[in-house]
Amino acid sequence: MGDRKILAKVDTVIKRSTEDSLRLSESEKFDLKQGEELDINWYRSASNNHWEFELESPKKGFFNLFAYSPHVEITGIKGFKNKLKEIAEIKGISPKMAEQIIEYLC
Repeated sequence: MGDRKILAKVDTVIKRSTEDSLRLSESEKFDLKQGEELDINWYRSASNNHWEFELESPKKGFFNLFAYSPHVEITGIKGFKNKLKEIAEIKGISPKMAEQIIEYLC
């Protein structure tokens, strides 16, 4: 479908809530090894320094899951970055400043 993915920067746990993974049952979580990816439809910021996202295909019967944001990277957002550059140019923001803003946001 899309080109968005969740990429594990380190071994991590994908889970049904933002709770500490040690408190969740095995049916509410699964491991994602460093370098592994999951295809996603969308993502958004969640509480406790997590991303909430929807998988393209269910895992353990679930589509909507959470990942600890320092452990993962959202990839495939090139179109988003290009759109930010266009907006910056229209608003008269210098290319260097635009790159800093994009780096901060992405």
